[in-house]
Amino acid sequence: MPEYFRIRPKMIEQESLSSYLFRLAKHNETTFSAILQRIKQNNYSIQMSQSSYMDMHPYRKINIRLLSELTCMDKEELLRHTLYPIQIGIYSESELKTPENVSVVGIRSFYNSKERWFCPLCLKEANIFKLVWQFNDINFCEIHNLRLQKTCIQCGEVQPYIGNHLIDGSCHVCRKSLISNLVRDELELLTDDEVTLHQFWISILSIKSPFCETQFGLSLKQTISLKILFMIKVGQGEERFSIIWSARQDRANLKQVILKDEYPQTSFLAIVIRFFISSRTPLEQFRNIKVSKEFYDTFFEKDINQKKTEIQARNCETPWCIYKNSSRMMHPMNKMNKYNMQGSYYCAECFMVYGYINNTRKWGEIRGKIALIERILIYMKLNYSKSKIYKELSGSTRFTVNDAMGYMYVHNLIPTSYTSVFNAISIPDTKELVLKFNVLINKVGLATKGLKSKARQLFGWDVNEFVCYLHQKEVQTMILNTPKQLKRASSYEATHVLLKEFIKDSEKAKAIHRKIHIGVSSCLLFLYALENLFVVSKILQYEKDVEAQLVECRKLAKQFIQKQANEKKLLRAGDVYRELSRSYVWIKEKSPKLIMWINQKVKDSRRETKLLILKENKEKVDRTIKFMRDHGIAISKSALIRAAGFKNYEIMGQSELSDYCNELLNKE
Repeated sequence: MPEYFRIRPKMIEQESLSSYLFRLAKHNETTFSAILQRIKQNNYSIQMSQSSYMDMHPYRKINIRLLSELTCMDKEELLRHTLYPIQIGIYSESELKTPENVSVVGIRSFYNSKERWFCPLCLKEANIFKLVWQFNDINFCEIHNLRLQKTCIQCGEVQPYIGNHLIDGSCHVCRKSLISNLVRDELELLTDDEVTLHQFWISILSIKSPFCETQFGLSLKQTISLKILFMIKVGQGEERFSIIWSARQDRANLKQVILKDEYPQTSFLAIVIRFFISSRTPLEQFRNIKVSKEFYDTFFEKDINQKKTEIQARNCETPWCIYKNSSRMMHPMNKMNKYNMQGSYYCAECFMVYGYINNTRKWGEIRGKIALIERILIYMKLNYSKSKIYKELSGSTRFTVNDAMGYMYVHNLIPTSYTSVFNAISIPDTKELVLKFNVLINKVGLATKGLKSKARQLFGWDVNEFVCYLHQKEVQTMILNTPKQLKRASSYEATHVLLKEFIKDSEKAKAIHRKIHIGVSSCLLFLYALENLFVVSKILQYEKDVEAQLVECRKLAKQFIQKQANEKKLLRAGDVYRELSRSYVWIKEKSPKLIMWINQKVKDSRRETKLLILKENKEKVDRTIKFMRDHGIAISKSALIRAAGFKNYEIMGQSELSDYCNELLNKE
C-alpha cells in the first residue's frame, strides 16, 4: 500500500475535488502538479490544461482508487465532489463500470472549465472553490451574500481553472492575494430564476441514484426520454404539465433513443439538462412521474390507422373563450395538418387551431400558443419590457413571441396598464388586408415566417405590423380555410417568363437578378446568352449591397461612439465591432478608412478618460489637503496617500498629478 499523505484535511460541503487537492498540497508542503503526477492514470500523460477533467470526469484522468488510499477517504466521498453524481443520474450501472464509454461532452455547454470563479470571503476563511460556482449563470455565494469573481482585484487578470497559484489563493500573473483590499460587492435581491437554477444544480450534484426507475422493460436512458416526452405531451390524468420546451430537434432525438436504444448524434446528457433547466422541473417530481401505458404504446404501434377514432369537434380551451362563454364555435379547416389524424378545427371566436393529436388520441390545441400567452401575461403584469420578455422566454424564438403578442393585442389580452408598441399601429381596411394576404399566399404559401419575409419585401411591413394584420378576424378566416396545396404554375413556365423579361430589358434584368438564381440553371443562361449579363449584374448588386452595409456600419458606429461619450465610458475598438456585428477583418477589407476613424476615436476616448481621471484626482487632492489643514494634520505626500487612498506610484513618480501635488505642498 502506498504511503498516504501526512496531513489530510476534511472535505467541505460542495467543495470541488480540485479545490480539495489545492488544500491537500498546501498542508503537505508540496505543489498541485506534484499531487497530480502522483495520482494520474498510468496510461495517460496528464497536463495542467486537461486537469479540469478531475472535476468533470475523474475516472478519465486520475486514479480515484489510489487517491482514496492516499487520503484514507472513501472513494464515493471523493466522487461526490465532482460531476460524477450527474453521470449516475443517466448512465446504467454497467455503463459506469466502463468509464471510457461514459461521455460528459454535453456538460461543457453548462460548466465553465476554463476560468475559476471564487467568493473572496470563502477563499479568505477556508481557501475553497465550490463546484456549483462553475456552472453558467451561477454568480453568487449563498453563504456570504456576495457576487462571485473571476479576476484579480490588483491586476484585473482572469484566473485559470487550474494552477499551482490557487494553493495560496493568489493571482497567476501578479502573485498577489485574490482577497487583498477586499471590496464587498453585496447582492441585490436575487431573482426567482437565479435561486431556482442554484437549487437545481445543488440538487443534481447531491443525487446518489438514477433520476428515475425504469419502466416497461426499457433501459434507463429510454425511460428518461419517455418521461420527458410524456411530461411535455400529456401529463397525469386529464391535466397538462405547464412545461414549455420548444427544442424540436431534442424531442426528435429523444424519440430515437426510445425506439432504437441508441444515443442521439448530440449529447444525451445535454438534452436532459436542457429539459430540466427550461422546464424548471424538480428532480423529485420527475422521479415520481409514472408514464401511462397508453402513451408508451404510441411509440410502438405497427399500424396507426387501425386505432383511428371518429373525430368530433370539442370545445375551445382558451381561458378567454371560456370566460366569454364562446368556447363551442368550432369550424373545420379545409386543409390537412401533419400533427392531426384526419383534420383540424379552429375556434371561430379566438382562431386557435385544435385537433386529435396522434400520439395522445386527445383533443387539444395543436400550435402550443395558449401556454406561451399565459406566460407572457405574467411578465406583462410585472411590467417587463419586450426585450426582457424575450430573455425570460429563452425557449421560444423572438418571432414566436412577437406573433403571440400580436395575437394578444388583436384579441384585447394585453393588460391596460402595459405600454404596448402595438398601440401606435393603425389597421388598414380589412378588404385590403385580405387581398394583400392573398397575394402573399400565392407567392410563398401558408408558412407564417415565409409570409412575414415576403410582406416586408412587398409592402414594407415590420414584424409588429405583420402580426397585427395577420391575426385580424377576416385574414385568419381566409388563411385557415385556404387549402394547403395551392395550384401553381410549372417551374418551366415561370422560368420562360423570367428569361423573356431579361431579353426585353437588360436594366430590368439587373434589378431582378436575385430571382433568376432560384430556378434557372447556368445551362439555360448559356442557352439564352445571358450568363455574362447575370454575372455582371450580380457583381454590381454585390458592390451595391456592400456599400449599403458600410453606410449602415458608419451610422451605427457614430451612434455607439456618441452614446459612450455621453455616458463618459471608455471606448474600446472591440465594443464597436461587436455593436456593428462585423469582424475587424471584414471592415478592414471593405473600408480601411473606417478602421482608421474608429482607432482615432478610441485614442481620443482614452485621452479624454485620462484627463477626466486626472481632474477627479486633482479635486480629490484639493479636498484632502483642505481637510488636513482644517484638522491640523501635518501635510505631506505620505499623509496624502494614507488619507486619500492613492497608490504610491500615482503621486510619488513623475506624472502630472505628482507635479500638481508638489506645487500645492510647496505653497503649504
